[in-house]
Amino acid sequence: MAHAIELALKGYLRLQGLSTAELARPPYGHDLGALYTECLSSGFCCPVEKRLDVANVIELLHKSNRSQGLRYFTWESQWPPELTWGVEVVQSVVALVKVAALQRDPNAGTPGPAVKLIVTIGQPQQRD
Repeated sequence: MAHAIELALKGYLRLQGLSTAELARPPYGHDLGALYTECLSSGFCCPVEKRLDVANVIELLHKSNRSQGLRYFTWESQWPPELTWGVEVVQSVVALVKVAALQRDPNAGTPGPAVKLIVTIGQPQQRD
C-alpha cells in the first residue's frame, strides 16, 4: 500500500515537472506526507470528501514505515490503516493521477513496448 501510494504521488509530481532525481532526495524520498503536501500545492485535485481519508491513510502509512517498518522487522509499534480502507484510498489516488496524466496526454494510458518480462516457474511435477 505504502509503495503504491508513493509511486502514484511521485507519478503526479513527475507530471508537474519534478525530476526523478529530485523526488529521490529530501524533502521527498519516501516521505509520503511531503509528497502529498507537494502534490496538493501543485494542483492535485483530491475531492473534498476524500481529503481526510487520503491524509489519514498517508499519515498512518508514513508513520508505520519509519525505519522501513513495513518492509523489515523493527521494535517500533505500527498503526497501519485497515486493509480495505487503505486499498480504497490508494485506488482513488491512483485513479486521480491517471486522470491528470490523461488530461496532459490523451495517449498516456496506451502502453509502450514491453521492456522486460518476468516469468514465474512452478515446481516441476512427476509425470505418470
